[in-house]
Amino acid sequence: RSLFLRGDGDAAMAETMLGFGHEYLMVILIGLPAFAISTSYAGTLREMGETRLPMIASVSAVATNAVFNYLLIFGRLGFPRMGVVGAAVATVLSRYVELAIIVITTHRRKERYTFIQGAYSTFRVPGPLFKAVIKMGSPLLFNEALWSIGMSTLTAIYSLCGLTVVSALSINSTISNLFNVVFMSMGTAVSVMVGQALGADDYDRARSTAWKLAAFGVAGAIAMALLAPMAAGLIQMAISRSREYLADDTGAELCGQPLALAGALNKLGMASGQIPMQEGNPSTEQMFIVTPMFAHGGMASLFSTHPPLEE
Repeated sequence: RSLFLRGDGDAAMAETMLGFGHEYLMVILIGLPAFAISTSYAGTLREMGETRLPMIASVSAVATNAVFNYLLIFGRLGFPRMGVVGAAVATVLSRYVELAIIVITTHRRKERYTFIQGAYSTFRVPGPLFKAVIKMGSPLLFNEALWSIGMSTLTAIYSLCGLTVVSALSINSTISNLFNVVFMSMGTAVSVMVGQALGADDYDRARSTAWKLAAFGVAGAIAMALLAPMAAGLIQMAISRSREYLADDTGAELCGQPLALAGALNKLGMASGQIPMQEGNPSTEQMFIVTPMFAHGGMASLFSTHPPLEE
């Protein structure tokens, strides 16, 4: 049995979602070799100070993914309508497009990218180098393994709350990545700049660069924290309110007295403002007729999914 989607909700819908997830992962596995090789090439290029080629390859991959998502998910321009599997196929295609751009360009410019000269002349790895890689890489591998286990556990816990929470978590992850990309870029920059200084045995420059970038990272974290409330607006834009407006319109048509309905909503809104709920969670706001005023208020009000009562 799956560890995910075992909480309250429609069991049939949960089973369907798990089926979609399984189909997606089976196709995505085909793209893992391309991802591994392109990551190795891109990492080496960045260490040499060449960031333009990996960027071009990544942008091309994103564009390919977006185009084929549209074509294969919805079956446009004569392509088959494949749904979730189409999304996975588009991702795999984008991985191989990225790989092709990086590998072909690198091998065509051997004079510029000297590390590739004789790279495949032998697959023998010297013992001391192998030991050094294992010694340096094991802590990183252990750290990433713990991170993956932690995130999987967190997702499993959230999934116990039902499909709605899982959907909200997906939206939240997308918005969070818009901010996290800043720190991921900073990490890459640190590894390149400090790594080059260490490779040149310039330890003073390496220390100076590391401290400067660390200070810049802290300043960036503060800036992102101040900009984070913008995520509320992005989430609201991602959530359609058309159904709420349609419900109001249908209700007015059914009762035949739209002004009376508006007056009732206005009274509910005033009552909600005068008597805030002492116990409640803003995540259940969509279950109320009007936006409830929770006693704790604060930043949670920024994430209101209800349209303003005046609208």
